Formats: sequence, structure tokens, C-alpha cells
Amino acid sequence: MKLEEVKPDDQIRGIKPDTVVRIVAVVPVGTDALTVYYKDSQGAIHEQMLFRGSEPNLALAEGGPSGGLSSPMGSGGAAYPATPSVAKKHFYGTVDLNSVKAKMGFATLVDEIVEQFTQRTGVEVKVAVEIEASIASMKPCSVP
Repeated sequence: MKLEEVKPDDQIRGIKPDTVVRIVAVVPVGTDALTVYYKDSQGAIHEQMLFRGSEPNLALAEGGPSGGLSSPMGSGGAAYPATPSVAKKHFYGTVDLNSVKAKMGFATLVDEIVEQFTQRTGVEVKVAVEIEASIASMKPCSVP
């Protein structure tokens, strides 16, 4: 499923492992990412950033937009109550980068995501990066 096909009220597999979730809102972030706000089967709201690499895992639940989750309102009611729109101030995402092309991959992230915020007047952007690396058969080293 392509990122552009993800719409509010869709029931989608592949966002939360082994679970069908209902999309509440979709916020495009450049051309290769979007932030989705979704409800799980317990009604809890979550936020997650999806990238092009997520597309192979995404699929509409059987039955299309209404398939998968039952209505907490009972039969004949709306599937879920409306969720008010709130401006988000924090965005989180995880990206696995190829270690050989990490610099280029990180540059692409900056171009596609951070640029969306910095183009707007009055927006301050703080970027925090966490790097996790596993090195087989090497002695630990410190980075100055």
C-alpha cells in the first residue's frame, strides 16, 4: 500500500505488529513520509511516522476501510467518536540506514523532513539523533 493511499478511517495492518488499527488522521511530511495518528483495538490513540520503506508492510484490513475493528458504539453507531484536531509539537520516527550509505540517507531525511518545518516562518527546529551500532568481534572504543 502506498503512503498516498493511507486515509482517515482506513483499517490498516502493518503499522502495529499483528494488529489492525484505524487511522484517525494523516499528516504528509514531504513526499516520502507521513505521520499517522491511529486508534488501536482498545481505543488508545498512537502517533507514528511512516516512510517509503514501510509501504510493503501496509495493507487494508479485509473488508476495506471498515473491516477489522468492531464498533465500540454498538450497531448503527459511528465506528469511533470524532477526534479533535490538535497541532502537534513533537514528532518521532525511526529509520534504519545502510551503514555504507548512512551519510546520504541522513541527508535525505534532513531534506525531506526537517526542511518541511524550517520553510515556515516562526518555526524553531531542534533535531535529536540517537545512533545505535553493533560491532561484532571488536574491542569497545570511546568516541571523544
